[in-house]
Amino acid sequence: IEMLPEETDSAMDDEFHGSVAFLKRILREHGEGIFHAPLRWDSARWVGHRLADVLPLPPRAKQHVLEMNDARERLKLLQDVLARNGLLRDDDGS
Repeated sequence: IEMLPEETDSAMDDEFHGSVAFLKRILREHGEGIFHAPLRWDSARWVGHRLADVLPLPPRAKQHVLEMNDARERLKLLQDVLARNGLLRDDDGS
């Protein structure tokens, strides 16, 4: 087992509004129990990890995403996955 360095968090930018809106839609559709409190919509790290949790990524891709040390890069990659798969709506900031 290789321990990865602790990832630093960063604040959310408007460019990731679509990812946050997608997760909030998942929360509304599946109930509050899907994510453990506290809900950290302002945390790039938290939002990226929750996207990795809910998206049906192949195991190797999911591992790669979770091993990324840059929360913003993770979000960029995952928001691109959402967009390519038609999972962002116009009202989600896409």
